This record gives sequence, structure tokens and C-alpha cells, in this order.
Amino acid sequence: MSATWAWRTEQRTARLGRRSRCRNGRWGRVRKPRGRSALQKCRRHPRASSWIELRIKLSRPSLGPSLARPGPPLEAHMDNLQEFRDPVNYDLEELPGSADRIAFMCRRALRVAGPALDLGCGTGIVALPLAVMGLSVTGLDLSDAMVAHARHKAATLGVKASFSVQDMRCFDLQRTFRFITLTGHAFQALLTQSDQSMLLHAVARHLDDEGEFVFETRNPAGTDLASSAEEEPWFAYVNASGSEVQVSGTQSYDRTRQVLTWTTSRRWSTDGGPTLHRSDIACRFTEVQELDALLNAAGLRVKERYGAWDGRPFTSASEEIITVCERVRGPSVEVCATPPT
Repeated sequence: MSATWAWRTEQRTARLGRRSRCRNGRWGRVRKPRGRSALQKCRRHPRASSWIELRIKLSRPSLGPSLARPGPPLEAHMDNLQEFRDPVNYDLEELPGSADRIAFMCRRALRVAGPALDLGCGTGIVALPLAVMGLSVTGLDLSDAMVAHARHKAATLGVKASFSVQDMRCFDLQRTFRFITLTGHAFQALLTQSDQSMLLHAVARHLDDEGEFVFETRNPAGTDLASSAEEEPWFAYVNASGSEVQVSGTQSYDRTRQVLTWTTSRRWSTDGGPTLHRSDIACRFTEVQELDALLNAAGLRVKERYGAWDGRPFTSASEEIITVCERVRGPSVEVCATPPT
């Protein structure tokens, strides 16, 4: 990264604070925002257990039952899969900032110690560490390319994990799971309340009575949702070909739909000259009160809620809404804002 680019990036993050950014918008993983702390993570190896670093870094060379009916495929109203056509470079961008999230999910999965389902599994960034620990893992994703790469990585690691291409709003696996995860901000890839409700009803049908469902979404109150037509630098990384890629973009927020759309530009140089690739991604921002109503309607109870992957409690200013749920076993649904002692 050039000194000028780095300086401009630091000035931007100092000026705007934690502007959230989500490049992934499929029915799968939605990538982490690049605020100041995430920028720092891009410049060093993730704080992860060595086995995760060594074994998973393989990529370089209205709410109700009626909403459970399958809706139109994502591509019918917007191609929200543009960020997921190059899984190798996806991993190179995504893995450096994923260590805390992986560690959190591994700890939760080991607590329930049963079969795990990873919705929006992508390239297996979370699913494969669970499989390495000996859990029975199933991963679902809408992107053929991401699922194919997840299978390749599983074979390279020599672990057993099942990956398939399915729509997470209306999947039916005819079984239950002790641990279900939906991470990488994949929940935000569902661009309507109806789609979010369909997903949560599907999760409730597949969650074991003693199981946990863990997912996260960005907190609208902790995110800069202002539209910006001026392209701004975000971060840089080295792609699979060894070229430094400068990543920048713009954002536009639709308050009526609660949808923020990012246009991402990637620039790098090859022997043939400079290269520019642009892609769009859209994510829905759901308020905490709306989120809890959706969960309650689906028969899910909030057990714990966090504001960061390091276990900090959720506050109105938190950047993340990390929620741990269980199935409701009685008529009363009670939301716990903080973990029980």
C-alpha cells in the first residue's frame, strides 16, 4: 500500500469513525466492515489459534407461517452474488479479519457438542474449523463457485464435511442440528423482512431442542449509513497472482427499504497494464426491536447478545448485533440483553 493511499485511508477512518461496509450480499456470507480496527487486522496475521491459521489458509495458488413458502430466487430481483465468483481471492480478502469470529463459533459449537449446520457457508471459513474439531458439519450456500471451493478445501484438509447449493430461506434437510450458525453478516443479504422471516422459521424447524443458533448483523445505530457518491479508499491486499489490489468504493442507502448498496472498485496492475473490476452488493439493516420481533415470531428465544466477537456486551452503540438463540419451549419469550451469570 502506498504511503499516500494509507494516509488517505487513515484520515477517512479518523473522520468517519466506524463506517460499516458489507461487500458480500448473497444468501451467504456478508463480509466484515473495514473500520480502523479492521484496517489494522489487514496488516497483520489474525489473532487465531495456530491450527486455524495453518489448516484453513488454503486459498492462495408481516410475520407468520405463510412466509415459509419459497420466495423468488435472489437473482430474480437483483444479482447480489457478484462478490462470490472468485472464491480464491475472496478467501485472501476475508480470512485475515475472521479469526475472532471463527474462534467464537468454535467455542459455542464445542459447548453444544453436536452436528452443526453453517448457513451461507461460503468457502467454509467457519464450517471447516468446526469439521477439523471433529464435529459433523453441513454447509449450505447459494453460490456454486463458493461451494465448489469449500469442497476442495475440505478434501485438501482431509476432513469430512457436506456442502450443497441451497436457498437458506426454504431449505429442508429432514433433520435437526445442535448448532446452527449464520455468520459473515449473511443475514443482511436477505433484503426484505419476509425473506428474513422465512429464514428464521426454517432455522427453528431445524434446531434441536437443546441446540443453539448463532448469527450476527450490523447494528444500524453503530453504522454510518450516509450515502456517499465520492469514491473512497478502503483497504489493500495481495491477490492470488501476487498483485497488490487497491480496494475502494461508494455507498448508497435506501431508507425506505433499509438497504445499503456498496459499489466496490478493485484496481491492480498486470503485465498488460492496469485492471479495474467493479461490483455491487446490497445489505439490509435491521433494528434490534424488529430483529427480536422476527425471532419471537419464528419461535426463537434470545439467550445472549454481544456487541463484538471478543464477548463485549451489546450496547446501542455497538457495531455488531451478535445473537445466541434457542427454540422457545413455552408461551413466554424473554429477551436477555446480556449473558446469564
